[in-house]
Amino acid sequence: MDLRGRFKIIVHLKPILPMRKTVPYFCLVLFVLFNLQHARSGVTDSLELQSFMDGVMSTYMDENNIAGAVVSVVHNGEVIIEKGYGYADIERSIPVDPKSTLFRIASISKLFTWLSVMKLAEDGLVDLDEDVNNYIEEFQIPPNFAEPVTLRSLMSHSAGFEERLYRLFVRDPSQFQPLGKLLSEQLPERVRPPLKHASYSNHGTGVAQYVVEQVTGMPFEDYAEKRILNPFGMNNTTFRQPLPENLAAGLSNGYTFSNGSFREMYFEYIPMKGVGGASATASDMALFMNALLNGTCMGEYCLIDSATYAKMKEPVLIHSRGMNPTLHGFSDMSLNNTEIIGHGGATFWFHSILAIFPEHDIGLFVSFNSSGGSGISRKVLERFAGRYFPDDRPLTGTMTLAEERLELLAGNYVSNRRTHSDFMKIRALENITIISVDDGRLRMEEPGGNISLWLPVDEITFRNEESNELIAFGFEEDRADYMFRQRSPFIVYERLSGLNSVGLHRALFFIIVITIIYILAGWPALFFARRRYRPVKRKQEKLPVDAKLGAWLCSACFAAAYILLNTAFGSGREMILEIPSAMKAGLIFPFLSMPFLVFMIWRYMDIWKMRRLGFRNKLFYLVVIIVFGVALIQLHYWNLLGWKY
Repeated sequence: MDLRGRFKIIVHLKPILPMRKTVPYFCLVLFVLFNLQHARSGVTDSLELQSFMDGVMSTYMDENNIAGAVVSVVHNGEVIIEKGYGYADIERSIPVDPKSTLFRIASISKLFTWLSVMKLAEDGLVDLDEDVNNYIEEFQIPPNFAEPVTLRSLMSHSAGFEERLYRLFVRDPSQFQPLGKLLSEQLPERVRPPLKHASYSNHGTGVAQYVVEQVTGMPFEDYAEKRILNPFGMNNTTFRQPLPENLAAGLSNGYTFSNGSFREMYFEYIPMKGVGGASATASDMALFMNALLNGTCMGEYCLIDSATYAKMKEPVLIHSRGMNPTLHGFSDMSLNNTEIIGHGGATFWFHSILAIFPEHDIGLFVSFNSSGGSGISRKVLERFAGRYFPDDRPLTGTMTLAEERLELLAGNYVSNRRTHSDFMKIRALENITIISVDDGRLRMEEPGGNISLWLPVDEITFRNEESNELIAFGFEEDRADYMFRQRSPFIVYERLSGLNSVGLHRALFFIIVITIIYILAGWPALFFARRRYRPVKRKQEKLPVDAKLGAWLCSACFAAAYILLNTAFGSGREMILEIPSAMKAGLIFPFLSMPFLVFMIWRYMDIWKMRRLGFRNKLFYLVVIIVFGVALIQLHYWNLLGWKY
């Protein structure tokens, strides 16, 4: 409703109120409406917008130790603000320039891949519902399920692939492989049927990039330049790595902050260029946003027609009522009852977001050049939307659910964007979301420690206690199996239970570690303690020395494995680039333990027959054998028995 309509409502209300109350009431409401109108139109006021963004950016940069950042905002074909903050190169004191400083935009690159796919579909060269194997030569996607993987399922991240992180980045362009060869070696396993649930997939987009290259007969970076970048005038954007000579000098460094100072980091090479390899200036991203707001048209050139572009914004999959849908390539980032589409992007050092407000003809691009910017670009979007497009709806009504019903939803949930088949499977334990019951509400504890409370809207949908944000639950059996978050259309949270239970694996690991410590340290300590006293004749025999030595050596192998593996996983993001030496060494020791475990089992046959050996000793030795057997099984479960990378 515009301001004139609001004024008419006030005028019609005036006769209802007593005269002496009408004037102050009228003035108060008018004041609120004028301020609301200013908030909604302030985005077109470059001075007000710049003042707001300066405050937001400087605050986040100071709080999160960010070296440099850039912002551009467009409206109705015009650039409202375009500004750099901080430094692109600290050592040489080069400030960020929105027109000439390139930032790595990471997964925002995917939008160019999806636009290319839609262009091919519009030209009749591909069918979004055709089995993508029909466009592939060097490898084939295995037929794990009855339904084939299609471009539509790839565009909506619902093809059913597991996550695959290893080698997503490389240190050197000499490690680049032809895309077909890369995908034939690194293709993630299919773990769910297509179009059942979305799970964000870099390699799924890589398959789409490969289809573009196969159909067009040219490398993706060439196609993007010919069809998108050059026609849109984006002369300071490139998918080439390393950057062309004329652009390399303008590339911002990436930084991390430690021990009170910034440290310049290495260039992150991304082999699947259409997945995350682009570098761009804020000015070029302003051109791109204006083209998207104009139906992919720049001047007289249109990449795709209006009908094709409209299809990109149509839902493919909605996990539950009230959740943001998955779209044809775009990420639905809608907030505050305001439609927002676009994409986020993150490398190790660069963190960006591109957001389009179609109903308001507004685009926002933000990028940070430091590791501290993780998650901050999303917060900037939320602050921007909260300022100019606040949610003026009343809070959604809630209901009361029985405690027994709420208990069906409680449990540990983990993102379905995780590894199933390689050594990084165990990293899922770092991202557990805990749902518990709290006085008629649900309590959510997220991995970062954030805690929120949720009120029931219906039996499966819950509203944040402080806003209209929603979560929902999905059932396959009696208890909830899935949790969906309104603002995460590309992720589903799966409930862990049975053999996947976090509590079970933590308990088993605790028992294994205690057993190892007791045998490695306790046995020697008891041996030397007994030597201090005069030996006495024992009624019962002790465990044979060779049997104890076998158990001790087996324990030592497991201890070495756990220490080395823990050291390797402590390297964090470095494991994506290459396998640490500690990991390679750590994976040897479980195999070294096996001969000792076999010896223990063989020796136990004699131990069981020893009449003068106490039952407790026999039972303990059997328990140790079982614990070490369970340790091997658990390592196998986490893909840490063998070199699965």
